[in-house]
Amino acid sequence: MADLAQRYAVVTGSNKGIGYETVRQLASNGIMVVLTSRDENRGLEAVEKLKADGLSDKVVFHQLDVADPASVASLADFIRNQFGKLDILVNNAGIGGLILDSDAFTKFTQLAGGGFPLGEDAWSEIAIPTVEGTKECLNINYYGAKRMVDGLLPLLQLSDSAKIVNVSSFLGSLKHIPNEGVREVLNDVESLTEEKVDELLNKFLKDFKEGSLEKEGWPTYISAYILSKACLNAYTRILAKKYPNFKINSVCPGFVKTDLTCNSGQFTAIEGAQNPVRLALLPHVVTGSNKGIGFEIVRQLASNGIKVVLTSRDEKIGLEAVEKLKSDEYGLSSDKIVFHQLDVTDPDSIASLADFIKNQFGKLDILVNNAGIAGVILDADAYTKATKLAGGDFPDGEDYWNEIETPSIEGAKECLNTNYCAAKRMVEEFVPLLRLSDSARIVNVSSLKGLLKYIPNESIRQALDDVESLTEERIDKLSDKYLQDFEEGSLEKEGWSSYLSAYTVSKAILNAYTRILARKYTDFLVNCAGAPVHWSNIMTQTYQLAEECLQTNYYGAKRMAEALIPLLQLSDSTRFVNVSSSMGTLKITVKWSNWPTKVEEEPFRLPVASGDLSDTITTTERSVKRRSSRLSSGSSSTKHRKVLKLVVEVLKNRTVIVRSTPIRCESEKTDTSSRLSMKSYSFGSFDIEKESFRF
Repeated sequence: MADLAQRYAVVTGSNKGIGYETVRQLASNGIMVVLTSRDENRGLEAVEKLKADGLSDKVVFHQLDVADPASVASLADFIRNQFGKLDILVNNAGIGGLILDSDAFTKFTQLAGGGFPLGEDAWSEIAIPTVEGTKECLNINYYGAKRMVDGLLPLLQLSDSAKIVNVSSFLGSLKHIPNEGVREVLNDVESLTEEKVDELLNKFLKDFKEGSLEKEGWPTYISAYILSKACLNAYTRILAKKYPNFKINSVCPGFVKTDLTCNSGQFTAIEGAQNPVRLALLPHVVTGSNKGIGFEIVRQLASNGIKVVLTSRDEKIGLEAVEKLKSDEYGLSSDKIVFHQLDVTDPDSIASLADFIKNQFGKLDILVNNAGIAGVILDADAYTKATKLAGGDFPDGEDYWNEIETPSIEGAKECLNTNYCAAKRMVEEFVPLLRLSDSARIVNVSSLKGLLKYIPNESIRQALDDVESLTEERIDKLSDKYLQDFEEGSLEKEGWSSYLSAYTVSKAILNAYTRILARKYTDFLVNCAGAPVHWSNIMTQTYQLAEECLQTNYYGAKRMAEALIPLLQLSDSTRFVNVSSSMGTLKITVKWSNWPTKVEEEPFRLPVASGDLSDTITTTERSVKRRSSRLSSGSSSTKHRKVLKLVVEVLKNRTVIVRSTPIRCESEKTDTSSRLSMKSYSFGSFDIEKESFRF
């Protein structure tokens, strides 16, 4: 039976070419891989070849014909009996559906300057299409992938990090289909269904048999392959909506030298396999991760096979955290966690980390802005007393906090600098590296105190609520106004929160900043995850700490974004994730958020970039807030592990990646009681005892 810490993968059509290299690279990274082949002898030969490379304990073989439902079922039984679960399915098996003239293909490839030959004139010499070949192409490339998903779905659902990678092609882009009606059907993600895709394919086969491809607006060359990949991309989007807890991708490996291309192409099989493999092996950075929520984020990411850079302002404490994760208590592999010192309030420290990641990894896939402070010093006895009076819940209200905290300008400044400005610095510095990722994310850890309901001033709420007019400059002015009012002792008069004010403002503007980033960088997945308030010490707020809170929580995030944007822009699927707090959630109306009256019938959408849907990414982003009362029982370690499944859930958002172009993000909801807090994420509630989400 399976080792729970071990990850298991299946790669179809993997006895040679891209599939073989995908197996080799996954196994080299410690994943147990099932190599499959329709021809048993060739499959066993491929396994022996991999064993000669020292991968004997990470590769097993099983015969598979994706066109045969019984063969797929046999593989599922094998995996269930041997491993008990499946973590990664790579649908790589595919054929061209044509009989190619290799000499003609080579000739026209050379005429195309080494690129893939396009055009009817070329393909009239290169290949001869047949009805039988067309049917087989669709049956393997499209329906074969569907059979694999249907057959292995129960095993994937047993994984805590399920991934499906459908190997597609640039030929699957809708621009290769002349018929506008067909393009519209495959482009309409709201109405897209498997039944509609099947209808299109049946119509295509009928027109092929009748010799009316050109008349009906179908591709006139490589038509079966183009349709199979276009429909595979559409099916990937359908799956992504149907299974939001899975990470589902459709990847173009490029023009690779394989048997399918008569060994012509611009990339080797090794290079072609790097894209699907990269989806499963992604490095991540978590700020403020030597303890608490950050520590647990690192642990859970590393437990899912992700390479994580743990950071801490205090080098000694950070190294101790790394050693703790490598100890018998956690048992994490030393190759999954590395440490680098980081002070998010220091631009030079951030630049040093960026250089380290660039030199060590060459890119960044996930940035978790978790570093944050409260900006206050609390009275522990008063806080405990207030918590008990609140029934174990977070003590909310000025009457409580008059006894709990004493504010200071220094604390407020430090809070804004760390919680907001530092996150901005991280983003700005790492944007170029995130741009190099094909599945980049940014998670800003926020708080429920960032909800606009905690800010009495209506005009301030409106300013942060007006997503269309929201800018960093407007946020900065609000932050400056808050600090000015703090120094003048006029917080209550000017309509600011009269308790825990710096933290509240830092998280509210961090949420606003996250929305700005989501609109500005539409090819990133940018989330603001509302982690619950959990105070290890009761503090007394001072003006100094309140100012620090704003400087850290809000301006820190701004600095991160501004510093890392150049790196993020180098990624073809970059994401911003501003780690906020449930306190930072905006309490807004359904009308404001453009949420339809019947949300179960029509999910809201982010602004869509230009280009057809086959060149976009579809994703469901879930960021939820959870009440601190859920933390009232259990050990600190256990509570953190449960709570931090939130952030890990955000990082596991499934995506559909076809090419490195702007994305389309969608968020689906089925509960009319839900409230959107921004146009890039939504908050719900999380039951720690049941470990379930509710929206």
